[in-house]
Amino acid sequence: MSQNEGCAKREEIKAFIEEKIKPFEKKPHNFAESWPLFGEQNLFGLLSRACRNQEPALFEEHLVLIEELSKVSISGLLISFLSQGWIIECIERLATNEYHRQALQECKKGKKIGAFCLTEADYGSSYSNLSTYAVEEDGKWRIEGEKVYITNSALADYFIVVANTSDEGKQKISLFLLDKETADISIEERIGFMGNVNSGISKIKISCQGLDEKHLLGKQGTGFFLLPKCLGFERMDISLCSLYIAKEGLQRTLAFLGKRKNQEEKLLDYQVIRHKIVDMSARLELVRTYILSTAEKLLANEECSREVILCKILATEAARDILLQSMQLTGAYGFTKESGMITMFNDIAPLTVGGGANDALRNALFGLARSMINRK
Repeated sequence: MSQNEGCAKREEIKAFIEEKIKPFEKKPHNFAESWPLFGEQNLFGLLSRACRNQEPALFEEHLVLIEELSKVSISGLLISFLSQGWIIECIERLATNEYHRQALQECKKGKKIGAFCLTEADYGSSYSNLSTYAVEEDGKWRIEGEKVYITNSALADYFIVVANTSDEGKQKISLFLLDKETADISIEERIGFMGNVNSGISKIKISCQGLDEKHLLGKQGTGFFLLPKCLGFERMDISLCSLYIAKEGLQRTLAFLGKRKNQEEKLLDYQVIRHKIVDMSARLELVRTYILSTAEKLLANEECSREVILCKILATEAARDILLQSMQLTGAYGFTKESGMITMFNDIAPLTVGGGANDALRNALFGLARSMINRK
């Protein structure tokens, strides 16, 4: 894509968000009605598509889209939108029958919404300890279990359920594609999250019997190999989401400090405030540089799962800290609905545990850190 084409695409996306999506700020609980609009523009799953086709231009388009969506004042819109992309990537990678392909097309067009069901109450996102199980009985599947903190689940038509299909002591994980029309899936509780309030985060109960083989997504027992790739896209998107929401918060802070006066001086004229702004900007730029460097590896299909995890940790924690500092710099205004800062902070803070809690991911990276420290 040439520079002129890139600029034209940016303006096209900005106009789409401004004209078609921002009006939903007046009715945030109905923002899922905008899904077909995204589908018409073929905007779901740009990250995975860019990596699969090795198209940097699609990745640039993805960045613009996230940046513009970060400016829309609807709590949960961005993470809900990105979650739809992860569902599409997972189905597209594993589809083997007409049922899968129909679900894929409906999700791509935004006619149906998907939810990825991994997390459980006792073990979080650790898929090596799943209590949700699936048993094959006379050529049919029975699935029983509960999932919690599932984004989009209260809105969803399709559910990708990660289940334990262990056999004779051998631990196996499989993925199943279920739909609310034919599977027994109930919303047990719509969870009152501190942020992302419109993204349908819920606890669900699965109690299905007599499911056809078509519901199995990919080969039985291959979940251990499939999930890291799916989670990699989720973590990269969470990183980008955090980056651009923090950037938007910092821009709003600068605008406020440039106008607000304390006696005769603007707040932005105080040296201590300038230093804080520099520190926050520098931290954000370092995170951005590392994310884009890791994205280059993703686009080249290089192994970079450790780098993606680091992106997620660094970006979510930097965004959380920057938004809290920005709220404090703007005084009471930063804690009002009018500023939008409290909504951004509430949306970002839970992402430090979304896609795998940061401290749990640090445990996973400990072996790498130890080898780097001991390297001669």
